Amino acid sequence: MIGLVDNGTITTRTAKNVFDEMLKSGKSVSEIVSKKGLLQICDKNEINMIVQEYIDNHTEMVDDYMRCRKKLFSYLICQIMKEGLISKL
Repeated sequence: MIGLVDNGTITTRTAKNVFDEMLKSGKSVSEIVSKKGLLQICDKNEINMIVQEYIDNHTEMVDDYMRCRKKLFSYLICQIMKEGLISKL
């Protein structure tokens, strides 16, 4: 698990959750990480592709944000993160 944190595959927070899950379930690190989709996306090109795809598919929401509805920023980020996670499963 330390190797996964060191190479950026999972965050330290995720590692703690995985460790807790290991103790409860007896499953391996790789089994938990892959089954729960906990891999962190580090490739900038892949992140850019996910963000661009979300923007292209949600132009009205992006337009609202650009028209000073700055409250939407956090929502947009959460949705983009979900989108990236779902596409990885």
